[in-house]
Amino acid sequence: MGITNLFPDIWAIIRFGLSAVVASGLAIWIFRTLGEKWLSSKFDKQLESYRHAQQKELERLKFNINALMDRTTKLHQYEFDVLPQLWALLNESYSEVARFTSSLQSYPDLDRMEEAQLSEFIQQCDLDQWQKIKLTGLKLKNKEYQDMIFWHNLNKANSKFMDFNNYYIKNCIFIQEELKLLGDGIRDMMSDALFEKKHDREYPQPREGRYAKCDLFREQGSPKLEEFSALVQNRLWNARSLDG
Repeated sequence: MGITNLFPDIWAIIRFGLSAVVASGLAIWIFRTLGEKWLSSKFDKQLESYRHAQQKELERLKFNINALMDRTTKLHQYEFDVLPQLWALLNESYSEVARFTSSLQSYPDLDRMEEAQLSEFIQQCDLDQWQKIKLTGLKLKNKEYQDMIFWHNLNKANSKFMDFNNYYIKNCIFIQEELKLLGDGIRDMMSDALFEKKHDREYPQPREGRYAKCDLFREQGSPKLEEFSALVQNRLWNARSLDG
């Protein structure tokens, strides 16, 4: 008679215990093996997702940086195209307005000229042809000439000013704020001086401060123009200014 027959209950308990131990071990092995694979797979998927998101973010940042650099380069190019032309037009306008609004105006004495000298002067002066013909036929020429040449010079100064102003209005968006503020100030002083000179000619009224705008332009115009010139030169030649 075997031992299993002698102690059936005990053997059953032992066999059950062994089965439970084996089952538990098997379960632990399965959990460890499959669990590690599942966790590893999950981690790999999350890591890949993170890398993908990171790559997309890097590409977005790279695109934004390239777009910003491209835009900055184009703005600098526009600025460098605009500044030399703006500077040339401003100087031409400034010189013409300063000459026209100067408090020292001299006129030739046509009534004292000899005939040959007078004829040559009239032919070479800046008046229009019809004005030259009219002036030649007058006995007293000084007052008429001074009036004619005033309006001729005003139109000339206005024309130079408008060339500058129109270009400035269209392109000032491409220049630095500090330059624009200076440009606005110089432009306004020129405009005010021209208007004051014209208005005084049409409605002369001797009084204190009669030429206040012209005086202001003469006093402050030149320093502001020099400051504007220095800033333009700095923008065009100093590479460090591009860092801003």
